[in-house]
Amino acid sequence: MFKKKDKKDKVNIFKYYLKKITNIKPIFYYISFVLFIALTYIIDGFLEIKFIIIFIFVITSICSYFYKKQGFIKDFVLIILFALIFRSFIFEPFHIPSGSMKPNLLIHDYIIVSKSTYGYSKYSLPFGLNLFSDRIFKDKVERGDVSVFKKPNETNINYIKRIIGLPGDKIQIINGHIFINNIKVKSKSGGYFKDKFKDSRVFTVKKNNETLPNNKIITVLDYGNFAADNTEEYLVPEDHYFVMGDNRDNSKDSRFSDVGFIPYENLVGEAKIIFFSAEHPFLQFWKWPFSIRFDRIFKLIK
Repeated sequence: MFKKKDKKDKVNIFKYYLKKITNIKPIFYYISFVLFIALTYIIDGFLEIKFIIIFIFVITSICSYFYKKQGFIKDFVLIILFALIFRSFIFEPFHIPSGSMKPNLLIHDYIIVSKSTYGYSKYSLPFGLNLFSDRIFKDKVERGDVSVFKKPNETNINYIKRIIGLPGDKIQIINGHIFINNIKVKSKSGGYFKDKFKDSRVFTVKKNNETLPNNKIITVLDYGNFAADNTEEYLVPEDHYFVMGDNRDNSKDSRFSDVGFIPYENLVGEAKIIFFSAEHPFLQFWKWPFSIRFDRIFKLIK
């Protein structure tokens, strides 16, 4: 009644579907890859999805190459290499997941980080490939820079904070005021910031404008008296930096032992500009009309 399929039939079925795949016009591949590269710059995380997409495109392009002798696999490799080089050595996108840098950076700000500002370390390379130590093409780190770095004891985690202490500095926090080398950082009231809880409750927080020793003025938040408002004196080691969040009372930074001083090698780059911002995650695009913060798009980070 039913004819049993033999191995030859299975091979023919495989060839049939392979032909279907390889008949897809190359323009489809190009558009898909461009979209994929763009999404990797916008979407933070979703590593499993990215891996699946890459895997599918690699397999289909290899099949296309060997079945039709087309050179698309060469183009695929070039696209990926260009994206990796661009992300590794020029600019890389990051997503702000927490409120530790309020009021200057908000949750779901998407920022561009300059990878060349401080030179390059192994953390500039994809997957943190350990090809060299220290940094090459070193450049000066400025006090007040908003920097992305690898957390010292968990280098798979990116943090973003502000550089407060340079190598050799003595840093101490007394009653919420920063002392750098025994000199109090000037601070004056800067009005109020409207913050929002996850349950949509809104409240106001005091803002202060601080003037760092290099005359850079930064705006920080002050919720009142907290334990980290009074610290011991820290002596910043050579080739290390002391960092703090602008949301001083809601930031895990160099005041805490599980972060501590940041090695120069761990610096990834300087945050330069916000290229997208919304109250909800980027992938919740159906909420964009009501959640995009248009006033923050292309805003310089100071």
